Amino acid sequence: MKKETLRQNLPAIIAISLPVLLVLVIALLTMLPNLGPKPQYDFLFVKEPTRSHYEASACVVFSHYYDTEEGKLVKKPYTVTVFDKKEVAEPCFGYSQVKQEEVPQLYVYRTSHEAIYPITFEQASQFETQGETISPDGYTVSKRMLNRGILELFGGSNDGVFMSKKNQHIKIEVGDPEVSTYYSDDFNFVTWIKPLLSPPGQR
Repeated sequence: MKKETLRQNLPAIIAISLPVLLVLVIALLTMLPNLGPKPQYDFLFVKEPTRSHYEASACVVFSHYYDTEEGKLVKKPYTVTVFDKKEVAEPCFGYSQVKQEEVPQLYVYRTSHEAIYPITFEQASQFETQGETISPDGYTVSKRMLNRGILELFGGSNDGVFMSKKNQHIKIEVGDPEVSTYYSDDFNFVTWIKPLLSPPGQR
């Protein structure tokens, strides 16, 4: 009797079990890449990856950007050309107030604390940079799309900033977690640095 009941209810059991199994498989595939060795290096970044951006009722235009030379962080001026004024004016079209600033605010991400801190150029210029794109332990960091479905048939995708190494992708928060980082220009990687022993400004 029990076997007959089981046989009759088998299609219903399979129909109920498949979605649950699918969720478990997706969760496992999501967790596995993050079980490897953790990143060891901190990095510097800014939230304004372009030369100009809007801020309140003004358009802010930067005269310099961050770069690295011989293992040190440096500031470099944007190249001035005959089209320079036009390039600056177009992003600020419609804004009567244009603010000139030297460089964007610089931030450091501490991997061991999973936290960000604002930092000055004077503080950051004391660090020895550890590679512009790939850390010594093999990680990169960038904005990306992470597909959580199988063969892109199930589930959607999650946007954000990720530290990646081969098939390991660790999502990190570099700002307000309630604000999407894929559709807004709020992250630009600068360089890796050795892990800090204490937050900026402390000994």
